[in-house]
Amino acid sequence: MYNNFIIIHIKYNNMIKIIGGTLKKSNIDVASNGITKPTTNRIRENIFNIIQRNLIKGAVVLDLFSGSGALGIEAISRGVDRCTFVEQNPHALKILHSNVERLHIQEQTAIVNDSADNYLKILAKSRLIFDIIFLDPPYKYEHSKEIINFIFSKGILSEDGILILQRPKLDIIESNFTVKNKTYGENTIYILKHEK
Repeated sequence: MYNNFIIIHIKYNNMIKIIGGTLKKSNIDVASNGITKPTTNRIRENIFNIIQRNLIKGAVVLDLFSGSGALGIEAISRGVDRCTFVEQNPHALKILHSNVERLHIQEQTAIVNDSADNYLKILAKSRLIFDIIFLDPPYKYEHSKEIINFIFSKGILSEDGILILQRPKLDIIESNFTVKNKTYGENTIYILKHEK
């Protein structure tokens, strides 16, 4: 009776919740197949506690290697004006677009289908600047220090802006711009600002 029965396995996306602000407790999809590595709730909560004073009306955010957009969406939920998401993986982009549409924040977002490295070169020529930059590259990404130096040297981060870098704890980043760093499990968060 069941000889012709076919089992189809569908891989669903995982969900995480926005932790604070106007979108608090809203679900967002994240890829479940290893394409992106969503920032855990604990790390996100600690990041936003650290940068709370930067989350002001009028602030503009750049979310590089944005994946599902969890960091940028959390920033919008907590009061920033706009976020530009930069992602090049087609599956992650599809999830990102879906999250932005489902939360009705299209007017506060721009989604760029490009590599972070290439988009930063475009930004350097455009003279656009950002108040908060999230930099959460894949674990195997080897150019974090170069990308940090590029952002600071080209004036992409505003004078009072803040850059948040997430790396595996074994990938130690030394920079003149580091204000503090903190390790959570296997990840280290670096907070970087312009030298005063």
